[in-house]
Amino acid sequence: MELKDINPFVRFSRYLTIRETSVFPEYCPIDARLFFVESGEGKIKVDGRLFVMPQHSLLFINSGQTYHLMPCNVVYNAINFDFTQNFSHYEEPVPPVNIKASGDITQFEEITFSDAPCFDKYCFLPDRYSLRQYFRKINNNYEKKLSFYRLNTSVELSYIILKIAQKAEKVSKKSDGINIENVIEYIQNHYCEEISNSELSEIFHFHPNYINSEFKKYTGKSLHSYILELRILKSVALMESGNTNISEIAHLCGFSDSNYFSRYFKKKTGVSPKQAWVLFK
Repeated sequence: MELKDINPFVRFSRYLTIRETSVFPEYCPIDARLFFVESGEGKIKVDGRLFVMPQHSLLFINSGQTYHLMPCNVVYNAINFDFTQNFSHYEEPVPPVNIKASGDITQFEEITFSDAPCFDKYCFLPDRYSLRQYFRKINNNYEKKLSFYRLNTSVELSYIILKIAQKAEKVSKKSDGINIENVIEYIQNHYCEEISNSELSEIFHFHPNYINSEFKKYTGKSLHSYILELRILKSVALMESGNTNISEIAHLCGFSDSNYFSRYFKKKTGVSPKQAWVLFK
């Protein structure tokens, strides 16, 4: 399954308060779980791994993954959900299975993603304050159950899932190798200048072939293609702002040859720069 194919179904949303004196068994959920720390510090063990969760961190747990809520002083904003609507006829909350009491379980969905492996089992992300409002919107819509609340909660959760996937992908790229986000930032700031693979090699201290290979894995485009397409986007923005001098636009966007700029612009957009400017008038 690809991330673009999701259509989340929020089965349950609530604030869950845990105390130092709370005792829970080891659970296995039939549907997926999201825990967002509203206040305090959470502790959840997933598949034997303990996650200490500061405020505003989140933890995703896929269906079929065992987890254990540990004693602590915390308030979670918790969501039970499916990635699809295939089991939306089960509208009521489905409690997780006590592993010791029940043994094997059969979850609703057994979903893995070809483009978002962070959702295959579990995913922990700290410092996700920016998502708090969306967790709260889901809880508010679910509790009030006003018109279209199912659609509203699905849309809000889709956004959360997207942001988790994007952040998890960035984290996975930060290893002993090159951080492609830094390369992208450099290109965004210097697209109007001449940028070569050898120059990037000197700046980031990696072989140019390695940088290009890792860049393509991360963006789906080679360095050359990415830079050219970025320059075209910037040129369109200049045309929209009223700039009519094609040579000047080419120069401002990093093209040393205005004829080459015109040819490449038409190749990517289907119209010449002059024709494009007429459309923007």
